[in-house]
Amino acid sequence: MTTRQEIIKELETINNTLANIVDAYGLLWDYISQQPQAFDALLQHDGLISVNHLAYDSLKNVADKTDALFYKLEREEREG
Repeated sequence: MTTRQEIIKELETINNTLANIVDAYGLLWDYISQQPQAFDALLQHDGLISVNHLAYDSLKNVADKTDALFYKLEREEREG
């Protein structure tokens, strides 16, 4: 696989990760908005904390992959 194809594949992975994050927060918001006591319940059961950790880990993964892609592109440009 060429570097360009690798970069495209990684960008697709990043896009999918971001879509999953958006979906997760959307589901959480839907749940909270439909349940008057949902926020308190989530805090009592660590649900909110777990979702936030998952979101953070996903965002960190995206940031790390983005950094790696920029590095690959810079290296490819330098090496011609």
